[in-house]
Amino acid sequence: MGNIEKSKPEFVTRDGIIADADYLQWLSDVKKRFRESQARATVKVNTEMLEFYWSIGRDLVTLRAESRWGAGVVKQFALDMRETFPDSTGFSYSNVKYMKQWYSFYNERVIKSHQPGGQFEEDEKSHQLGGQLKKSQQPADLLDFPAVFGRVPWRHHVEIFAKCKKRICSLRTSTSVQSS
Repeated sequence: MGNIEKSKPEFVTRDGIIADADYLQWLSDVKKRFRESQARATVKVNTEMLEFYWSIGRDLVTLRAESRWGAGVVKQFALDMRETFPDSTGFSYSNVKYMKQWYSFYNERVIKSHQPGGQFEEDEKSHQLGGQLKKSQQPADLLDFPAVFGRVPWRHHVEIFAKCKKRICSLRTSTSVQSS
């Protein structure tokens, strides 16, 4: 019976407590609310980290980091961040590269969709996503973090843009081969 949850809680001392049906119901409700608050907290933490990753990617793109500080800037940045925050995860070289690629992936699509004759396809899903992706009114006209992205774990974002890039490249290659 070790892992099976007991119907009545165990008390070290009863001290006059009566574990009746109302108490058990209240205890069950509190446990459920606690689990729900843990889930909401996890989503909030995920959203905050994704917003931070988005800002790193945006910085690397808008500052033109490689042109400005050299080809090794992403690797150096990752090393500097890991040195400063050794107990934090997410600052591997590959992860910092993903941050830049993630921002670039969506930023390029928004730029193309706003140009005359842009290559952004307007299907139902991209239209819904397009409503979430928008340029801010900040001086540098930066791409805002879409709030809906906070609901998706980081690794899923990486898989999405990695697979989309591969698919777009393979479509371009097969189209250019056919038109030659």
